[in-house]
Amino acid sequence: MNDFSKDPKPGDSVPLEREDLNVEFQYRLIEQLAETKRSSDEVLSFISDVVFRIDLEQKILFLNKAWDACLGLSAEQALGTPMSTHVFEEDRARWSEILGRTADSAETVQAEPVVRFMDHDGGPHWMFVRIHKKLESGQIIGSLEDVTVRRKLESELLQTQRLESIGRLAGGLAHDFNNSLTKILGSLNIAQRKLGIDSPVAEELDVAVQACHQASAITKRMLTFSKGGEPVCKPKELGPVVSEGVSLALYGSRVRGNIVIDPDLPLVDIDASQVHQVLNNLVINAEQAMPSGGELWIRVFADCFIPEGGRSSRDGVSVEIRDSGCGIPREHLRHVLEPYFTTKETGNGLGLTSVYWIMKRHSGVLDIKSELGSGTTIRITFPVSEVKSLEPEVEPEVLSVGCAEKARILVMDDNDEVRRTVAHMLESLGHSVVQTAEGVSCVEAYEASFVEGVPGSGFDLVLLDLTVAGGRDGLWTIKRLLEIDPGVCAIVASGYSNDPVMSDHRRHGFQGMLQKPFTLESLESHLKELLC
Repeated sequence: MNDFSKDPKPGDSVPLEREDLNVEFQYRLIEQLAETKRSSDEVLSFISDVVFRIDLEQKILFLNKAWDACLGLSAEQALGTPMSTHVFEEDRARWSEILGRTADSAETVQAEPVVRFMDHDGGPHWMFVRIHKKLESGQIIGSLEDVTVRRKLESELLQTQRLESIGRLAGGLAHDFNNSLTKILGSLNIAQRKLGIDSPVAEELDVAVQACHQASAITKRMLTFSKGGEPVCKPKELGPVVSEGVSLALYGSRVRGNIVIDPDLPLVDIDASQVHQVLNNLVINAEQAMPSGGELWIRVFADCFIPEGGRSSRDGVSVEIRDSGCGIPREHLRHVLEPYFTTKETGNGLGLTSVYWIMKRHSGVLDIKSELGSGTTIRITFPVSEVKSLEPEVEPEVLSVGCAEKARILVMDDNDEVRRTVAHMLESLGHSVVQTAEGVSCVEAYEASFVEGVPGSGFDLVLLDLTVAGGRDGLWTIKRLLEIDPGVCAIVASGYSNDPVMSDHRRHGFQGMLQKPFTLESLESHLKELLC
């Protein structure tokens, strides 16, 4: 007989069976897991590094949204594909080597664990790979940090340091070479003067002198690769400078240059060596745009321009260089003056940047016009000089009788042979010379000969080498000499034509400047100007 008194009555709670409790627990657990996954996905979506999980066959099981942001690829579409297919083929062996490491071991690869992944355009992205965990199932959990920008900055820094090293090397070589040329050219000039124009070896000596001048021009080109100060500007006709610079730049090239120079152009104040550097850079760019050869049209003409930052126009002389190359895409034009911007595989992106700064130092302007497939036209414009005409060059005369009295000259140069050669050049002109190797001994020699308030005491002129190895240089020396004798007459000499002291020697206390190598005639002309 059943006991119906135990049946539930209306309003009584009905106890759940164990099976029902398990179902409810599972539902709650699923909800918690789902919430945990949503939270994890949300956290992973804010991580800039790519987080990945791959199986034994390297097939992708999980990627966070950083994959899309870094490489421009769909993480969903990448699921199930082998991770190595997104790595550059040349880096796949390294990728396998990195995956072979254990996350907590002390094993390291020989270099940074960095490999290149391909983005949506097939371009490289440098990724720093970290293996965080290897599961018992063989799956690997890791992350990828995009270090592309860092690598680019490191590369630019190395490039800058390399260029600075090349500049120092070129400047040093040019300086030493100019010292050697000073000895050769000075000795040749002395021999020419002793033997006279009727000497049977006069022609051979002339050839040797011309060779020295050509070698000097080479050193000036070397110096364009070294860091210098402000340009040493002189009034010049731009046409011959352009003709010479373009001819040098096109030597041995497959490109043919056509130069047209308008007549009766006004003079411009320029540093010819730096203008040659500008032309060299522009011609190289044009050559690279025409790898199979082509035509280059150069025109020099009078023009008007508005200086950078100015409002009113100025008279100028322009050089327009037009090539028949591939042209520059419009989106690249606004970047061409940025350092290291280049679309060429072998370019360093510094050519047009150098051109811009040289033109800026000349108070000139640079203008670039180009269309893809239609070539490029570049115009550089220099302001017209205040000097209207060049003084006619005359053969330097021998010192007149009024200047023929022996001058007492103090020479300072750290190179023994250069110092002796300069002394012989001065002695061949009838002067007496005292030689010193560096600044301290030079100051002591000048001080010993100088008696304050006594006319004629001291030296009539001091010739100072600007750069001295292991001693006091010319700049230090002139400061000390001016303290002893504010009326000291000094000439600075250097193989560094682009040194700031050479470009503005009077501001530093020098009355004259000689660029090594200098000729006997040039030395004589300076002495005549200063001593007569």
